[in-house]
Amino acid sequence: MGKEIPIVSVTSVKDSLDQLDTIIDIYKEVGVLVLRGCKFSLEDQILITSKMGDVLGWNFYTDILKNDRVDGTYLGGHSDNPDANYSHGKDQYKLDWHIEQVFYIDPVLAGIWNMTHFSAEPDAGTTRFADSIEIYESLSIEDQDFLDKSVVIWEKPMGQTNGPFYTNVVAPHPISGKPTLRVEMDHGCYRMPELHFWNGGIPSKEQVDRFNSIWGKIKGTLTGNVDIRYVQYWQEGDMLIVDLFRMYHAVMGGFNYGERTFTGIGVRPKGFTHDLYISEDLV
Repeated sequence: MGKEIPIVSVTSVKDSLDQLDTIIDIYKEVGVLVLRGCKFSLEDQILITSKMGDVLGWNFYTDILKNDRVDGTYLGGHSDNPDANYSHGKDQYKLDWHIEQVFYIDPVLAGIWNMTHFSAEPDAGTTRFADSIEIYESLSIEDQDFLDKSVVIWEKPMGQTNGPFYTNVVAPHPISGKPTLRVEMDHGCYRMPELHFWNGGIPSKEQVDRFNSIWGKIKGTLTGNVDIRYVQYWQEGDMLIVDLFRMYHAVMGGFNYGERTFTGIGVRPKGFTHDLYISEDLV
């Protein structure tokens, strides 16, 4: 059940670069893939990301290798806090369904996650993905039209501020131009998305109720429809490349402290800023 994440078998970083056209084509078509078969160093990961960035217009591109400083790398794994509780079961959410960093005007476009250490059980700590373009296309034409005209207000901690943020529910994908759902679903929000404007004006109660109904339908699809779901069963050495503008994702439990370690790279558009959607005038 569900969908299989495409796996590109690689033997080296050179082999990965030789298959770069295939990797980029799968990234554009599916939105998520895994390079499997060798272990990548951080330098390898940066090189592959930069070569993809030359084609896709990311802020990581080959000229970045001429500089001493590389921004956008981070350590993660969701088991790197010794004081956290990792006792959640394999089918329990450790990190709820969410779409990545919607509050940025220049959002993270992709994540390149290099699992350098994985010692949990093979079916523990999985990452689930669902394509927001596919979910949008599954809605009725009437619901699509309604969401196209919807702007939400919401709050979520992100370091500099908790908001409020004002964002469009639907935005064109930066590569395909397809309508892409960009409404947050994570119950870690301090304030869940509420309909703020509809078609440029203050919404009626009926419109608010309709938005809440559609939002609940989308959330139910994410949590209940396994047929649209991609599941990453991690192996040490996997390097996963995911379109974070497009893919809702969630992390499941069942692992212990120190059993997952990855080096992540987040890429944005070239010439990006860190400006936030903290004003109604920006949408």
